[in-house]
Amino acid sequence: MEATLEGNIIKMPDLKYIPKAKGVGRLYFDCMSKYKENVAQIDGLTGSTDTFAQLLSRCIRVAIGLKEMGLKSGEIVSVCTLNHLNSCVPMIASFFLGAIVSAVDVNFRSSELAFLLKQAPPKVIFVQENVVPKVESALATIGSDAIIVVFGDHSGHVSFAELLKDRSEEKEFKPKEVENLYETVSICFSSGTSGPPKGVCYNHYTMMYLGSDKAHGSCDSVLSVSFATPYWVVFLLGVHFHIVKGITRLVYPQFDPSNAWQTFTYPITSGYFNVAHILSMLKEGRPNNIQTDSVTDIMIGGNTVPGGTILAMKALLPNARVRLVYGQTEIPMSIASFNPLNPIDLRFIEEKPTSVGRGVPGVWYKIVDFENGAALGPNTPGELRIKTKMQTNGYYNLDSSQIWDESGWLKTGDLAYYDEDLCFFILGRVKEMFKYREWHVIPSVLEGILNTHPAVESVAVIGVPHEMDGHHPKAVVVLKPSHQSTSEEEIEKFVEETVSDSCRLRGGVKFVSELPLTVTGKIIRKQVEEMFS
Repeated sequence: MEATLEGNIIKMPDLKYIPKAKGVGRLYFDCMSKYKENVAQIDGLTGSTDTFAQLLSRCIRVAIGLKEMGLKSGEIVSVCTLNHLNSCVPMIASFFLGAIVSAVDVNFRSSELAFLLKQAPPKVIFVQENVVPKVESALATIGSDAIIVVFGDHSGHVSFAELLKDRSEEKEFKPKEVENLYETVSICFSSGTSGPPKGVCYNHYTMMYLGSDKAHGSCDSVLSVSFATPYWVVFLLGVHFHIVKGITRLVYPQFDPSNAWQTFTYPITSGYFNVAHILSMLKEGRPNNIQTDSVTDIMIGGNTVPGGTILAMKALLPNARVRLVYGQTEIPMSIASFNPLNPIDLRFIEEKPTSVGRGVPGVWYKIVDFENGAALGPNTPGELRIKTKMQTNGYYNLDSSQIWDESGWLKTGDLAYYDEDLCFFILGRVKEMFKYREWHVIPSVLEGILNTHPAVESVAVIGVPHEMDGHHPKAVVVLKPSHQSTSEEEIEKFVEETVSDSCRLRGGVKFVSELPLTVTGKIIRKQVEEMFS
């Protein structure tokens, strides 16, 4: 399915996708029944396994229990837990009842939990045992009487185990069928790196398209791993793909940077890792006692990645396709992707390691000028905007008008460009860009240059306000342990010899011991700016 370029707009073929099942719940029920003998999950720490039949039984029992609690279609069920064999059960059970699924992160403070739970107030929330006090405090803050179900034991609340008791009606259970496939089925919160997190609503149609025969860019897999917890959209999409394809999911509570290669003690075929995971693996180095012949695809997402990092990972996994993937919370799919089944894309994966791929079916693309919104041609950076049916319904209980422009194009907020082969490259966020006089300065471009210096471990470039010039670029640098004697002047000179005059580090260089990062490895630029601007 090839793209056409018309008036600097990249147009991919229409989808022509008509779902067979009536809603995500019905789809999951049918797929889990179809693949009932397949292994659905493996606990990476214990080796315990779960067939789809066993998983389906637990989901049905929890769905019946939720119905007995008074849960109705359209009400919200939230989850606050790390990964385990039951972390996906409340979500699937809620889909069976036509409820809306959401999640909050176990690492948030009580005030942060309250902020999110107020946006998307749950009828029921499933919580791991050690974070119950935080959740109780958050619910009290917003005046919620949500029912707390605990993975474990906790006096005063329902135990998850209570919901798993035998149900006489289990064999007769049928999931609720949805008439309007554009109803909201799940809410995932945006990352919050450039502002407060917002609840992004997904509908049944979009979710059901993912994993269908018409979806693009997937890979054949037998055993796959991702460390994303239920809070992240990657978790939701991972569970979805495993169910609709009937493949096995390797489950760990979370990524362990002190044992970065532990997942490769299993014969995984594919894995999704964020930048922080990859850097931990490179720092540890490949252990001698692992076998990676089974690995075909390593997908890296969550942030821009220096080309050297990708090549270093390729060197450690020579038989695997190590590639970047690109998506947004507002669009629960790969916005651009290389298709492993396409020989041309396989060549581009090797030739263009920093590209996130080409267009996918059902999406139109354009790169627009920052000042006048005009569609730009190849190799010219601007903001990426897209049109597609597979997008958010909007923000839950919040004004969503700013998501789209006046012509209905979704504003990704990402700096990007495409080349002559219509391959996309992501440079960073529009909000991160600043001006030196009349010149636009893109932090990720400078960071890419700085990351090639042998002394630089990691770096963030920010704009320091200046009365006359607007902003001066400043580099906040973490040095490698072996290069602690490197001077600020050496770093400044290295950049000055490489970039145009407008991108010189007029704001200077500041050495720090570490940069503030999200759990997915993204630099929290707002904190860096507050510290050094």
